[in-house]
Amino acid sequence: MTKKAELLLLAFRKRLARNVRRLRKSLGLSHAELGRRTGIYPRYLQKIEAEEANVSLKVLTRLANGLEVDPAELFKKHQR
Repeated sequence: MTKKAELLLLAFRKRLARNVRRLRKSLGLSHAELGRRTGIYPRYLQKIEAEEANVSLKVLTRLANGLEVDPAELFKKHQR
């Protein structure tokens, strides 16, 4: 993988982490509650939010459904 591709992957992972955390908190959900909604283990959700997980399309779809958003919303750039 090229250095540019690695940097892009890290940027997407960071954006995903921030958006999942922001959306989860806006719904007032714990990792356990989001896990029940999505069928994703709470520890894996924590890894996603900590930028430590490479997420499959299947997991992205589950996250979007559980967070009640379009999958594209998980990668949108939001101001802090």
